Amino acid sequence: MVCCRCGSRAVFKRKMEHLVQEFDELTCDDVALPSDERDGTTVVLAMRPWGHGIFRRFKKDAG
Repeated sequence: MVCCRCGSRAVFKRKMEHLVQEFDELTCDDVALPSDERDGTTVVLAMRPWGHGIFRRFKKDAG
């Protein structure tokens, strides 16, 4: 388990990238299917740092 906040984001990002790669591979496999057996599918993944404004006063300075 990764305790560092930045470390956990990096782990999650790698897992998302793996999921994107797997989705792409499966999509490529579907090209071989007849068109009536294929469905259009889209996956949207996003990640960004976020914090609610009411917690700003509790945040420690980086310096």
